[in-house]
Amino acid sequence: MAWFKQLSVGAKLFAAFSSLLILMIVMGLVAISKLSTLNANVEALTYKWIPSRAQANLLSTNTSNHRVYTFKLCMVETDEEITTCKKALDECAQKLNASYEELSELCSSDEEQKNVDAIGSRLTKYLGESDRMITFLDEGGKSQAKELLLGGLFAARMDLEDAINEVLAFNRDGCNSEASAGIAAYTSALIVISIVLVVNCIAGLAMAAWISRWFSGAIRKVETISTSVASAAQQLSGASDTLSSGTQESASSLEETAASLEQITATVRQNADNAEQANQLANSSRKTAEQGGEVVSHAVQAMQEISDSSRKIADIITTIDEIAFQTNLLALNAAVEAARAGEQGRGFAVVADEVRSLAQRSGTAAREIKRLIEDSVDKVKAGSELVNKSGETLSDIVTSVKRVTDIVAEIAAASSEQTAGIEQINKAITQIDHVTQDNASQTEEMSCTASSLLNQSQLLQTVVSQFNLSKNEPTDAAMPIATVSAKSPKRAPISEHRRKPRPAVTRPIERTPVVDHVDDMELVGVGADYGAFEEF
Repeated sequence: MAWFKQLSVGAKLFAAFSSLLILMIVMGLVAISKLSTLNANVEALTYKWIPSRAQANLLSTNTSNHRVYTFKLCMVETDEEITTCKKALDECAQKLNASYEELSELCSSDEEQKNVDAIGSRLTKYLGESDRMITFLDEGGKSQAKELLLGGLFAARMDLEDAINEVLAFNRDGCNSEASAGIAAYTSALIVISIVLVVNCIAGLAMAAWISRWFSGAIRKVETISTSVASAAQQLSGASDTLSSGTQESASSLEETAASLEQITATVRQNADNAEQANQLANSSRKTAEQGGEVVSHAVQAMQEISDSSRKIADIITTIDEIAFQTNLLALNAAVEAARAGEQGRGFAVVADEVRSLAQRSGTAAREIKRLIEDSVDKVKAGSELVNKSGETLSDIVTSVKRVTDIVAEIAAASSEQTAGIEQINKAITQIDHVTQDNASQTEEMSCTASSLLNQSQLLQTVVSQFNLSKNEPTDAAMPIATVSAKSPKRAPISEHRRKPRPAVTRPIERTPVVDHVDDMELVGVGADYGAFEEF
């Protein structure tokens, strides 16, 4: 029966009353079955056996009447009496034929049909012998008629009566069989219905006792549990008030935290923007330094080319100086040769002096140009060294600018990531703020629900106390219904510098209506009339 104990109250009551209903249905079905059998027996008696027996009896009666009139016809002397007897014999013959036809229509078995067919053949023979006797009488053969009456007609009548008696016996047996079957059906129906009725009564009493015992125990348990629920509801009400107050303070703190975090978010966002701008400026400086490095590289290359050109010019000047020196030597040799020539070489000597003078001037100019070129080469070399140093410095500057640019880019990326993280934290804090405010509303609702639960549990005690569970064990007096304050705790004050929080999405508080009067409650199965349980 462990499975039965696990069923719900409705299922148990349904099973109990269903069992009674099944027993009643069984009793009804048995009664219907037996009544159907009894009805079939009655119908067979009414529409088959009794009508057949009645027609057979009618055949026997008409046969006896016919026999009487045949004897009387042989005894009478007057024409009037003879006519009366003949008329009576005709009527009996018609009645015999009519009864035979109705009996034939009532046949329902081969055996009965065989017996009825025997009546028909013997009836025909009997009526034929009767007609022969009347013919003898009409012809004046009264002695022959009497002989036929006591001979062939008597034998035919006896055969007919035997056939009729067989049909009567068959119908009598059928009537007795149907009557016995009807009595047996009635007896079995009476026995079965009586047994089912007794079982139904016993089961009903047992179920009523079980339901009464179970319901009384359940009410006692409900009374005990309602007391525990009332105590727990009082504790829950106090705890919910405390939780509501703490939740309100948490909501206030979260709102202040969210406001501060928004300020931090704004500052970090500004730093991220500045870092981005610094990154852009660093990139611009880097590009400018790289361009300056390229310009210095071009300048160093140009200086190098100038230095190379100056060396080439110096080489050319050296060659010119050597040519001037050779020209001077040649002019000196020409002057010597002109002096040796005397008067003929005087003009050539003048030319030689001029050539020598030009050679000396060319050598002096070549040396001066050489000195200037060498001085220019030295200055170009010094400038080239300075330009190289400047290029190296610019390269170092470009490298430093690159490093600064990379660092500033890393700072900008970190600032962006920090901004995104702080924004996510801000969203999370805002969501927590909303959830906390929802929780605050829910705690207020829970506080009101706890108060309502306390009132309902105390009211349940009052209702349970009105059930007369045992005359010797009265229930405890119900606890007075105490009204518990359901006011929600006040929110903690919020500082003025904090941002104004967005309104939290809260659900409307659905308060359970508290029943103030016991008379208004509707008990299961009895409506508002719970006084009926006094008899339970």
